[in-house]
Amino acid sequence: MKITDSHVTIVSNLGLYYLQTGDNANAIKTFEEVIDLNFKSTPAYYYLALAYNNNQEGLKAINALEQFAINSGNIPQAYQMAIQLTANSKYQQLYFQAKQAYFSGNFQQAYQLVQQSIQQGNNYQPAIDFKQDLDDAIAKNNQQ
Repeated sequence: MKITDSHVTIVSNLGLYYLQTGDNANAIKTFEEVIDLNFKSTPAYYYLALAYNNNQEGLKAINALEQFAINSGNIPQAYQMAIQLTANSKYQQLYFQAKQAYFSGNFQQAYQLVQQSIQQGNNYQPAIDFKQDLDDAIAKNNQQ
């Protein structure tokens, strides 16, 4: 059977139902299935992070939020949650602040924050990749 967008939507809606009814274990399982069906489904990473956070699994929530950010998710609440969850990890917090600044249109602040994240995080790979994306965008913009 070919998986279509409607399959992903149906499974996502089931995950949202579990999340809204407080059934975090099934929400986690369902959003992991959505990600298996469509690994670039950024909302699924966000909702998975919510379920993990509700389940008191902070590290797993942060990992889901990193995947959300890597896939260019643009849900402001996700970055707020990530910033709160990473309060004890300055380099991760700076990375999520950089992503938040970027999606708010503050590119200069995003660049400064991601540089700080790399410096403090001993070459934190998601920050390095994001900085490279910013550098590529700047170079492309300068060529036009």
